[in-house]
Amino acid sequence: MQCRGCGAELKSDVRYCPYCGREQERQEPVRAKDEGVPQIHIHTHYDGAQPQVRVNYGTQQVNQPQVTVQYQQPNTAQPAPMVSPKSRAVALVLELLLGFLGVHRFYMGHAGLGVLYLLTGGCCGIGCIVDFFILLLGKPRDQFGREIRW
Repeated sequence: MQCRGCGAELKSDVRYCPYCGREQERQEPVRAKDEGVPQIHIHTHYDGAQPQVRVNYGTQQVNQPQVTVQYQQPNTAQPAPMVSPKSRAVALVLELLLGFLGVHRFYMGHAGLGVLYLLTGGCCGIGCIVDFFILLLGKPRDQFGREIRW
């Protein structure tokens, strides 16, 4: 190999020329296809059958059936609704007895509203009335968005 800067004869594994200091480009050895290096072709599209794996050894094509790939079909079923471990009956009793202190909101996991109710007396009683109807007729949810059932 010759240096591209000064033309000096160099060994093939030298990165910099010891005479001019220029960095040399690395040249990878060229291998022929028939040299025995396997070329692997994997067809990954899914058409209901197993993918095809073909290994070429030079001019020979050898199918390799020992490779298996399993595809999982996507789950199209609807997930089960998440239900809170809290009880709507307990929240309703707490709201009736201590609603102006926001105890029912603390029980349901809404600590921010619980503090607001505690400081404002249940938002001057209006929040307590609204929460009573939500607990009785609506679909109350806990801090994670799970429905609180009876």
